[in-house]
Amino acid sequence: MLKFFSGCDIMSIITKFFGLIFVFAVFHIAIATINDLDYIFSLNFQHINRHKTKIMTSYININNGYKSINICSPMEVIEREEE
Repeated sequence: MLKFFSGCDIMSIITKFFGLIFVFAVFHIAIATINDLDYIFSLNFQHINRHKTKIMTSYININNGYKSINICSPMEVIEREEE
């Protein structure tokens, strides 16, 4: 568990201000970035798969020495057979 300054739990601080779902979304993106993944496939259109998050993720990653990561829904990459 991450610790903050005098031993306070950073997860509880972030959760208090942003909500637990948001915290999990941030960690999802961070883990994918650190592990050098090319894509995040997500149906979470409220936190992860939205225009603002895509722009900010790219900006933050590049400014911190990581590559940009593609965030999209599974439907964007699945090829469907023509009927």
